Amino acid sequence: MANWKSHALLGIVYSTIFYFLARETMILSLDDMKFLLYVPFVFIASLLPDIDSVHSVIRRMFYGFMSIATITTALMFLYTEHLVFAFACAVSIIYGLIVSLSVHHGSMHSFTGGILLLSPLLLIDIKLFLACCAAYFSHLLLDGNLKLL
Repeated sequence: MANWKSHALLGIVYSTIFYFLARETMILSLDDMKFLLYVPFVFIASLLPDIDSVHSVIRRMFYGFMSIATITTALMFLYTEHLVFAFACAVSIIYGLIVSLSVHHGSMHSFTGGILLLSPLLLIDIKLFLACCAAYFSHLLLDGNLKLL
């Protein structure tokens, strides 16, 4: 089985191939600097299917980030009393519960799980979503675990 470094490398390679194909065929206009800003997202997306593994690098990163996000949004809500911060805090808690209850090689290792996990990126940019999908699905391909649901 591949380790996290293999998944990250293959995800970046697939996303780079996606970038050059999109650039050469003019399907998407994506400048070079913007693509470089996408690399951290692509790196995370390439590791994301293993978030359901207790000992994975991405799970430790996720819990660290979600702890900071939950505390920050809770404090911002208490300070400003804006409901958007309470909603963001609730969402981060719900995501944490979903991840903690997931089974290794379960729903996170599927096309549907990938689309659902990465769908918030559509709010940022469709090109970012597509690059991250390429990285996510490269992980599934490397694991040999290609399933729809």
